[in-house]
Amino acid sequence: TPSRVTPPRRVVRVRATPPRASSAALARSLREKAARWTTAEPSQACFDLTNCSAEDAKDVVHLIESKENRLCDAQKAIQNSSGVWEVFYMPHIRSIAEPLGMKVAPLRYRFSKDNSIETEVRIQLGSLVDVWLSADGVVCTRPDGNLGDCYIRFDNFDVSRGDDGPPQRNSDSLLTKTINAIGKLFFFEELSRFPVHVFEDDVCVFAFPPLKSYIATYRIQSADD
Repeated sequence: TPSRVTPPRRVVRVRATPPRASSAALARSLREKAARWTTAEPSQACFDLTNCSAEDAKDVVHLIESKENRLCDAQKAIQNSSGVWEVFYMPHIRSIAEPLGMKVAPLRYRFSKDNSIETEVRIQLGSLVDVWLSADGVVCTRPDGNLGDCYIRFDNFDVSRGDDGPPQRNSDSLLTKTINAIGKLFFFEELSRFPVHVFEDDVCVFAFPPLKSYIATYRIQSADD
């Protein structure tokens, strides 16, 4: 009698499901850090880009994955963006700054209801460098752009010493004019597009396509506060 041959078992591979992500949960972990910032102390950073907690970083990645690459309505995001936002996750900056011992904090965006935007960042490198950089412009969508794409056009650039706080706008100094000219020279069109992946619970995550990276921000002050 011929022996029976047992067919091999079929192995079904189950794809691992990423942990459930919640922007509300992420916002709760950021709220306490954000509470220490006040308009009276603009130099006080809520988050250090070169020292983002591993837990917050994982939450951002899981949050993006949970959206399955679906983008938000950028126009609605812009309409509801008024206030002060501070960046807490920007891996491409961290990869540059960390080996150099550079501190990049705070990095903030101020959105107004007229779609204008002001940015400011403090950069410190030991006793060698301590400066604030700023850029002002407008944020918008484009008729020929994708639903989730917002565009930022910076028109004015400035710099100030770290201890002096963020640059005072509308300065007419020679240094300001020089920095403004340099900033406009190096701001390319390719740097202006930011697809918005998450906009909820005062958390906004958008892509930076040139480096295939993401930037995550938290609203530390609303326009009505």
